Amino acid sequence: MRYAILALVVLAASLMPVNAQAIGINHADSYAQINAYRMQNGTHSLMPHVALEAAAETKINDMIENNYWGHFSPTDEAPWDLIEEQGYSQLHAGENLAIGFADSKSLVKGWIASTPHRENMLADYEHIGIAYGQAHIGHRHGTLVVAMFASPQPALASIGSNLGQTIRNLLSDLVIIRQFP
Repeated sequence: MRYAILALVVLAASLMPVNAQAIGINHADSYAQINAYRMQNGTHSLMPHVALEAAAETKINDMIENNYWGHFSPTDEAPWDLIEEQGYSQLHAGENLAIGFADSKSLVKGWIASTPHRENMLADYEHIGIAYGQAHIGHRHGTLVVAMFASPQPALASIGSNLGQTIRNLLSDLVIIRQFP
């Protein structure tokens, strides 16, 4: 079963002003903060994945270029579409967005305070990818953060969607052969 969890909260830049020269948000700190929170709550650590980082980077660039704030692009492209475009065949995926936080600690605290963001951080995902960028989208401005969470399809599911149909066809042929010796 494939499902997705999305989390979006408007995080006011005025609560955490950002100086472009002194951004305290980075991959190592963000991953450490998220994984520490997961461990405190009895959940395994997430492993960074290059495909999810690339999908998050693509999302940031798209949001800035097309001046929108949301999980779905103006052309209805979903986060999991971006993940799969990077070659990651996902079983389930989620996305957290934020803007205006000064450092990784305040970013993760903000996500913890928001139920949908917290649920994404604690969900049974295996991988994470985070990207950052400076943005001015509508009335929101500051450091834009996109976090993609996902778990891959089981190995057999990645063989291809035609496998099931091939097996059904072979079974059907077998039934026909049995009927006509």
